[in-house]
Formats: sequence, structure tokens, C-alpha cells
Amino acid sequence: RRIRELSTKTQIIYLTAKVEQDPTKLKELRSEADAFIAKPATSRRIISKVSRVLQGARQ
Repeated sequence: RRIRELSTKTQIIYLTAKVEQDPTKLKELRSEADAFIAKPATSRRIISKVSRVLQGARQ
């Protein structure tokens, strides 16, 4: 949240090894990020998510 307060242009991607079991917490995390990636994730999936976030930032 602090990052968003400092700059609304900063893109946030969560990469986590631990997927929250609490649906409310998971929804909150996803709403704060431009992308959310849970491990294990292939390099192709990570690149795809990052590319989409960068494309959105350029629009």
C-alpha cells in the first residue's frame, strides 16, 4: 500500500511461494497488485505476466 501512496505509476507484481488459504487475504493481495504469480510458475508464465503488466503501463 505504501508503494501506491508514493507513486501510482509503479507496477507491482507479487511472486509468492506461499498461497494464502484465506480467500479474503488472497483477494486483498490480488487487488493491490498489477499481477499475482504463485509458485511453482514456469519462466514462460512469469515472462507473460510481466509483459502484460509492462504493456498496460505503456497504454
